[in-house]
Amino acid sequence: MKKESNLNVDAMSTRGAVGLMQIMPKTAQEISNQLKVSNFSNNSLKDPEINIMFGVYYVSKLLNYYNNNLVLVLSAYNAGIGNVDKWQNKQNKNIDLRIKDIPFNETKYYVKSIIFTYKVYKFFKFISLMENNDK
Repeated sequence: MKKESNLNVDAMSTRGAVGLMQIMPKTAQEISNQLKVSNFSNNSLKDPEINIMFGVYYVSKLLNYYNNNLVLVLSAYNAGIGNVDKWQNKQNKNIDLRIKDIPFNETKYYVKSIIFTYKVYKFFKFISLMENNDK
């Protein structure tokens, strides 16, 4: 959410992604059908509870689809499953996509940025745990 919307519930991308987790309306419609959400409309994506529920569901689906490969999951969240599958097929379906091989610069930067932020978070969480153990 931090990378997608900078925690702005009213965020809307130039490509039409909406809300905290920047979900595209077409993807949201598919998710609402899968989750059997009644009375869903594109306006519902502005509701943080709906947006986060849909975003978490979608990330969970991507994690399952890409066997927990974070590079592929993040790439697909940013550029779409179709693009990532094309990139993978060009390389060989059995070989994981490496960050340096991502052909979209925006997606390459997106993946690097999130992985860096995640590592920083884990480091500071580790430091915090160590400090709490010293007390």
